[in-house]
Amino acid sequence: MLDRDISNMMMTPFSGIQNDQFGKERNARLPLLLDRVMEGRPHKSESRLLQLPAELLGDIADLLANDKRTLASLALVNSDCRQLARSCQFAEFCFDYSPQAIGLLHKLLNECLERQNSSRSPTIGSCIRRVIIAADVQWMARRNEKLYESIWGETSSQFTREERELLREEGSKQYEAYRNYVLQVISGAMPNLEYVGWYDRYLVYEDFFALLSRSSAQHLILHRVPLNQPYILEPPVTPATWPLRSLSLNVREAFRFEDDAQTAPEEPLMGGQSQDTPRSMSLFYATLFQRCAPTLEFLKWSDLSPGLGETHFSFGDTRISFPRLRTADLLYQSKLDKTVFASFLDAPLRHLCLPNHFDVDQLMEPLATCGTLHHLETLLFPQINSGENASLLQPFLARHPHINKLTMGESGEARGDDQFLSSQIIPLLRPDTFGNLRSLSLAFGDGSYSAERGPRSTTIPESSLEAIGKLVSLEQLCLSAGIRTGWRTQWLINHDILRKYLVGLTKLKKLAFSRDTYSPNPIFAMLDEVDGYYSMRNVGREQKAAARARPELDDSHDGLAGDEIWERAHRNLMLDEADKYAALLPDLEWILCGQRPMGVRRSLGGGGPARAFPLTKERDECYTFLQRTFGIDSPVD
Repeated sequence: MLDRDISNMMMTPFSGIQNDQFGKERNARLPLLLDRVMEGRPHKSESRLLQLPAELLGDIADLLANDKRTLASLALVNSDCRQLARSCQFAEFCFDYSPQAIGLLHKLLNECLERQNSSRSPTIGSCIRRVIIAADVQWMARRNEKLYESIWGETSSQFTREERELLREEGSKQYEAYRNYVLQVISGAMPNLEYVGWYDRYLVYEDFFALLSRSSAQHLILHRVPLNQPYILEPPVTPATWPLRSLSLNVREAFRFEDDAQTAPEEPLMGGQSQDTPRSMSLFYATLFQRCAPTLEFLKWSDLSPGLGETHFSFGDTRISFPRLRTADLLYQSKLDKTVFASFLDAPLRHLCLPNHFDVDQLMEPLATCGTLHHLETLLFPQINSGENASLLQPFLARHPHINKLTMGESGEARGDDQFLSSQIIPLLRPDTFGNLRSLSLAFGDGSYSAERGPRSTTIPESSLEAIGKLVSLEQLCLSAGIRTGWRTQWLINHDILRKYLVGLTKLKKLAFSRDTYSPNPIFAMLDEVDGYYSMRNVGREQKAAARARPELDDSHDGLAGDEIWERAHRNLMLDEADKYAALLPDLEWILCGQRPMGVRRSLGGGGPARAFPLTKERDECYTFLQRTFGIDSPVD
């Protein structure tokens, strides 16, 4: 079975994004207070330091959180100081299949036994707030060295198919034992656990949910997790309630080939459902949400196998109530039926992202009958693929002029009458109606995968730019055009025209241009090779001069290779453009153009000109940062 093949976990997942580092870093998770990690045990030390109030001691621990040497020394002082140090060292831990992870796992298993025997000694498990399960491809390969060699090694031809399959089975059993131990310590050794992020793409069974649902974690991410079969999540398999506050859900039924068994061998748990109980992914989802709906505040629900399994996911004839749900991100969920849409639209939503693709017949009635969502602040229609979709979404948008963040897009290849963004959506965005709008992201089409459909270079209609320029309440704006997947950059941007229309947006603090490209070489323009600007890196006299235009940014200009000259020239040209925007937009603090994120430095008192400066050493597409800034940001990712 493909999803039970351990060798898949030795391969690095492919990403179409070339460089995406800016804005990815998160604030470090703060350590728990000493009183929490002591679990009610009295302090043994009479040190004046440890007599400080818990909150003040916590502030001191925060300052030491990244100082490994000091923490190691602190842990040697006494048992109380050791627990204080542990609260920093183990606030977050990643089970990556490394020797360190397996060593900690053994320690936590021992702590599980000690807890069963009512031991009173301080534990590492009580210090852990966040757990990530993401096996590292290199550690997977090292711990399955023979299997790796049999597939990708120089001597792979010397292994028979039977030998390779035996090695696969041994590796799978070893990993499954490890995974089961991880689940045991999550549910039984971490009383203060708040977050679980599960990223291992390996087949899971009923016990996976039985143990996870009995942990103390209130925030859960399941990322591309395959299920042996759709489980029915109800007692006795899970508790009657699963008090999750946030859930990022991306699971699917396992892929199977004709010669695979229908399901991997599995015994029902704790008197749970037998193998012949009727099952479906709809029932799995419905029973899961019934367990957690009363407490759920954030939901990101994805399904990346749209052509497989059921046509629609349904809650049956009865809606599920989500009384606390504030965020519903359904971007990659294309199979929802009326009852599911209606259940979410009944919730007191503040942030809503509708699917990229959806069945109009299933969404039409819920959108038309839900009325106005009075608390709604954020609305995302990432991709309008047809006139029917646009006609459906247009009145819903018109009913919510009070929103302050809007993100919309059309198909990257939309042309002519199919460009619904300019014809049906932007005319609604009048400043007298959408006066609360602070954030706007628009992705236009006009792109092409093939020259046979016309020029690959794209533009944004000036009529749309003119309308955008009148939305004077905007504080952040992102514009894009053309194909938005893979390496293509097709928006042949004209900054002079953009500045002409955006000059009135005096409240703008962030301005982003994504998928923009340039054509300094006339030959490229004649050949319509705008896609190749960042890869061809043409270096001529102009680029060499531009590369030296900002000497304060570089140590030396001698002996540079052609690519280095081009990168410096491009950086400096983008800084020049950013300077011009900063001169026109008095509140501008951050700008992205030409894959260069830049800040803006202004002199105190406004005496001198505003100057842009690079925020990264290399080009960066800022994909994650833009998603978080202009989309729906998870509280726990």
